[in-house]
Amino acid sequence: MRMPTFEEVDNCITALNESFGYNDKKMLHKYASAIEPYSCRWCGECTDACAHTVAIPQIQRYMMYHTNFRHKQAAVFHYGELLPEQQALPCAGCSAPCEDRCPNNIPVKQTLIQAHNTLTA
Repeated sequence: MRMPTFEEVDNCITALNESFGYNDKKMLHKYASAIEPYSCRWCGECTDACAHTVAIPQIQRYMMYHTNFRHKQAAVFHYGELLPEQQALPCAGCSAPCEDRCPNNIPVKQTLIQAHNTLTA
């Protein structure tokens, strides 16, 4: 992840020296719960279940670059660097055994189809 300004770098360094309190933990748990059904943890469990050679965790990461960090050009670039067989095109016609393997219950097929459509548009 990039930090666009020195002020942001300074804020992060300052934050490293502050104690992590109860309210901070509560806020982070609330945020984590909100994004849980959409946030890949890159555990790789889904990869072995893929009948194709789709780079599932990598594609999920590129969508995070695109959507969460707004690094759209980087996300499109990195997705384009994948070999065609690693991209999510085969997912549309797949029965999605990867979803059964995901310990976080992420709708993998749906997110990969969306990623392909977004990152190749």
